[in-house]
Order: sequence, then C-alpha cells, then structure tokens
Amino acid sequence: MMSPRNAHNFSLNDALPKSVFHLILRLILGLYIMAYDTELAQADTALGNDNPTLAYNLDNFKDFAPASQFLDIAKSMRPWWGDMEDGSKKMSYDAMKEGGYLDKDGWPTEIPEGVEEIVGFWQWKGRPEEAHDVRGVYVMEYEGTGDVTMSGDARIISSEPGRIVFENMNGNHLYLKIQSTDPEGTGDYVRDVSIVEEKYLPLHEAGAVYNPEWLDLIDDARELRFMGWGDTNNATITSWDEMSSVDGMFWEAGVPVEYMVKLANEVGADPWFTMPHTADEEFIRNFATYVRDNLDPGLKAKVEYSNETWNWAFDQTEWLHDKAEAEWGVKGGQNDYYVKKAVETALIWEDVFGEEADDRLVNVLATQTRNPWLTERLLDAKLWRENEPDAYVAPGSVFDELAVTTYFGNNTVSDATMRAELIAVIKDPDVDATAWLADKLMDPAYKGSIPQIADVLATTAALAEEHGLKLSAYEGGQHVHHAFAVRDLSSEDVAAMQDFMVDFVRSEQMGELYRELWDVWAEYGDGPFMQFGDVGSPSKWGSWSLYAGLEDSTPRSEAIEELNRDTGAWWEDDRDGSQFQQGLVNDGTAGADMLMGTAKSDYLLGMDGDDILVAGQGDDGLNGGNGIDRAVFAGAFSDYTVRVEGGGYRIEGPDGSDFLINVEEIAFCQRASHRPVRPHSDGRWQADLGRADSYGDAA
Repeated sequence: MMSPRNAHNFSLNDALPKSVFHLILRLILGLYIMAYDTELAQADTALGNDNPTLAYNLDNFKDFAPASQFLDIAKSMRPWWGDMEDGSKKMSYDAMKEGGYLDKDGWPTEIPEGVEEIVGFWQWKGRPEEAHDVRGVYVMEYEGTGDVTMSGDARIISSEPGRIVFENMNGNHLYLKIQSTDPEGTGDYVRDVSIVEEKYLPLHEAGAVYNPEWLDLIDDARELRFMGWGDTNNATITSWDEMSSVDGMFWEAGVPVEYMVKLANEVGADPWFTMPHTADEEFIRNFATYVRDNLDPGLKAKVEYSNETWNWAFDQTEWLHDKAEAEWGVKGGQNDYYVKKAVETALIWEDVFGEEADDRLVNVLATQTRNPWLTERLLDAKLWRENEPDAYVAPGSVFDELAVTTYFGNNTVSDATMRAELIAVIKDPDVDATAWLADKLMDPAYKGSIPQIADVLATTAALAEEHGLKLSAYEGGQHVHHAFAVRDLSSEDVAAMQDFMVDFVRSEQMGELYRELWDVWAEYGDGPFMQFGDVGSPSKWGSWSLYAGLEDSTPRSEAIEELNRDTGAWWEDDRDGSQFQQGLVNDGTAGADMLMGTAKSDYLLGMDGDDILVAGQGDDGLNGGNGIDRAVFAGAFSDYTVRVEGGGYRIEGPDGSDFLINVEEIAFCQRASHRPVRPHSDGRWQADLGRADSYGDAA
C-alpha cells in the first residue's frame, strides 16, 4: 500500500486544473485517514486463547537450554574466566570480582596482571536433535574500546570496532574473548555486549527481549511459575542489593524480576513468584513493589515462599530446620518454621498491594502431595503457635491456595523392587514394555499410578476446603523417567532404562496417560493444569519438559495443546479473559506495507519500503527499517510525550509506552484529521500545524 506521505506525488498536477488537483488530493488523503481509523479500530483486538487451562513451571535459564528464551545470547553466557599467560590455573569470575576488576554489572574494567585474555563461554555441543538449531549468522555489538573476538565454532565474517559478524556453523561451543580493554585508560572499557542472530536483529532493535519461537510454545499458558528463573532452590541471596540487574552480564541471583514481569505481560499469564528462603524483608518488599507497579493490572501475582521446603534434597529444608532449632530450641521444626516464614512473606506482599490485594494477589502455601499428615501440620503450624503465640497467625486466614503436584509414576524408579521389575520387562523380548508400563500406571494397585494420585488429590482437596483454601498445582506431569534424589540408583540401572524411558515419555501411551491425568486434575483442582518444564532436553535425570526443543512435538505435547485449546476453566474466575491474550510480531516486505498492531504488546517491523506502522494499545516496539516510515497513533499530539531513548524514541500516551526506531514520521489520528510530526536534528519532535488535507507535503 502506498504511504500517505507520497499521496501528493502524482503527475496529475501538470495535467489538471489546480482546484481539481487539490480536490483529488484531499480525497486520496481522506481515504488514508479513513484507513488509519479503520486500522486503529482493528488494533483494539488481541490474539490467542482467552480462557487457557494450562500452566508451566518454566525451565531454568541456561546457556545449554534448548529453549533459547532470550534473543540476546550474551545474557546466557557463563561467567568470565581469565586464561593465564603462563598456562597455569584459570582466574575465576569470583577472583576477578573480589580483585576489583569488574564493574557493578560484571564487565571487566581491565585485564588482571598475568591474565592473557578474559573469556566467556556457551556450552552448545551435544544438544539433542529436537533442540533449537543454534547454527546461523550472529551480530555482536558492544560499547567501549579494546580487542574483542569470537572463537570456537565461530567463523568471523566481518569485524570492526564495536561490531563483529560471525557464523556458528555446527552448533558447537562458542567463546567470547576480550584480549585488551580500555587501552588508553580513559574508562572506555568493553561493555554492554549483545549477540543476536542476524535474522532477529530488526526485532531486537525494536526492543524485543524474547525468542518468538519459544513464545509460540508458551504464550497460551494461564500461569507461569518462575521457580527456576528465580534460582529459588539452594538460594543464598539475602538483600535487594544482590538482586540480578537487567544490565548485568551474569545474573548471579536468577533472571531479574523486570524480565519475569515483562514476560508475564507480553504473553498474558498470571506470574507465580517463589521468594528465596534467605531473602530479608526489604528484598521481599521491593520485589512486591516492582510487581505491583509494573504487572498488567488484569493479571494476578501468585506468591509462594521458597520451594518444596520439606524436600531434604534442597538447602532450604536444612536452613529452616536450623532456624527452628536456634529460635525455638526444637529439632524437626522445619515445617512449622516454613509456615511462619511463608505467612510473614504473604503479609508483606499484602501490605505492599494494599487495597488492591484482593483483586491482584494470590498467596500460596505448598505441601508434599502424598503426605496428608504434613498438610494438616502445615495448616496448623503447632510449633510456631506454641513458641510465638503473639506473632502466630492462622495459615488459613492468610493463604488463598494450597498447592500440590500432580506427578505420577515416581515409584517406578525410586522403589528398588519396582525398578528391578521394570528392567526385567525391558529386557524380555516377549513383552511389550511400553504397553506393560502404561497399563501399570492406570492400575489402582500400582504405587504411584494415576488412580492412586486421584485418591491423594481427593483427600488433599477436602483438607483445603476445610480450611477455606482452593487447591492449585505448583508442578506436575509424568515422574516416571527421573533419577533425581534416588540414592540407590546405580549406573547400570540408568543404562538399562534410559533409552526406554526417553521413548516411553514420547510414546502414544504417554499422551493417553496425560489425558487421564488432566481429567483427574479437572475433577479436584481449582486452577490450571501445571506442567513441570516447558522446553528442556531429556537426560539421565529425567524427561521433565513438555518439549525437547522448539520444533519438537510428541503425543504428550499434542494432547496438552488440544486440552488447553478445547477445555475451558472448570473453576471460578470473574475476569473476562482478554488479559490472557497476546500481541504479535508483524513483519513487513520489501515493498510499502501497512502493519497493524493489537491491543497487546506488538512488534511491527517495516523492513524495506515506505511503511505505515499502526500501533495499537499496549507497549509496542516499532522498527521502520529502510525507507520513509510513519507510525500512527490514536488521539492528539498533545496526549503524548516523546523523548529520545538509545538510538530511537520513546512515545508515551493513551496507546501505552512504545519504542520507535528507524521511523521518520509520526501521525496522530483523531477522526477526520491527523497531525504528522517529524524529528529535528536535536532529537525533538515538531508537529506540523497545517491540516493533513491541505495541499503539499504531509509532514
């Protein structure tokens, strides 16, 4: 479609009387203004499932993770080390930090004496076939001066100060090497490195953070639990000063809260936060404040203290045990002390949210699913009540939900007798081991079967109801293939089962087992079906994630996708569902395009040609690309503020907070007129005070 800017550039001016030419021009411009109005009206819609019933406990964010969650792979680089000139033991990240060689965000300000080069690393070799194909051309950009290069599986295509283009040819390891930095000693050291696959560079420039291929798999989730992203298990963080920074080169305390909230807002999912067990009150209060101020008001924040504090495989259990012994003088008080800390955490969040807490906050108490004794103890916290009667608060008066898991099949491996039985079946050529195990997992007499899990959930649901709580799931799915915390599991056992287990999880039978589990949860649960793991590689430790890679599909994942699409919420939720929907990434062509956004967060990429970018509601990113490009907003110029941000502009107003780059003009559409503005050389935007339907340039 032709840009309104070019509507006046017809040769009719020489062939027609001036009055007729002006009339035709006004009609043409009017059609474009009407088109703007139509597009702006259409931009009030959104995409995706408005009543999802699936939730994810997201996989950890690591360099080797097949999810490749972030566009900028520099965010997943492992901490620096220093290669020594004499070939001796490497200098560690911690040693560089303690020696004062790193700035507050972790960028090296100088090369330590005796160090030849500072190295960052990505472990990509050995990814499964289903994993995201990381081969491709990448663009590295950085600030500062120094000698920087890439090595490993990296073929340098071009290199200039501040920018290196390279190709990862085989999907193997990468190394980033800083061989000198700030050679003039002016403080202009190498920093703010970003590395983005070339095909995603326009999207990254528009302000996008997440890999759209990954978002396509998770964007129809109703909830996202950030236990892994927050490095909750075995946490050591105590104060807000230790919180990961969005500008940090290495996130020592997990993914920053800013990126958790941004993800929840972009995909339209209630976030589930798990507070580190060591965090002090200021940390919890600051975390809650950021969520309150930045989470989409239509979404609800779910809050839980730590994770599986009954599980001795994690440091938090011993920490709570020691705290109870130190403060109360009792052994075995970790569960009661957990309730004390969980209540204190919940009350801090309630205080921060104030009058909004009822509508925007859900406090969660988690329990061990197949342990009704523990559940009853948590709902009473007798030791806390007896030792601190003045501080005691009945858990049922604070929490909204009691959280469990829906795992099935864990006894198959953890029970030595059952494990030996399975191995014998696997080795028997006359038995279909896949069919045998699938039948067992639906047998009420088989430990850990789905019918047994149904009985446990029925009991726990009754306990929750007795205390006025809803029953939710914090993790769930198959627990058949696993080796975590199984003490007597030998390497021979793992070798005998590994290939079978990986195939079993990917079998048709597993898809049917998930359908059975879904129905059980729908009968007893008061929230979405929680899947532990979105995208992750199978290993000897288990096949936890729903997808092994971004292009993976199995009967299990197909069943879950279908059930999420076709099954509406079976619990009460008075929200209209629009908050669970998403925006889009709209790519242009080599020609002149009109690209339309939605009511949610969008990224409009004009590419080549003179393009019109119609920003809808929500916080959007607009990259005009080449050509003379125009962004269109609803309302009047006076409704908005415009300021320089990085290489582009930030415009804020009724349509949200939008970032513009490579956009030459902005039009404000208000019924039958619009006011175009263009940037001055000093970065200010100036409105054209003439009417849009007057003769001459539109801007």
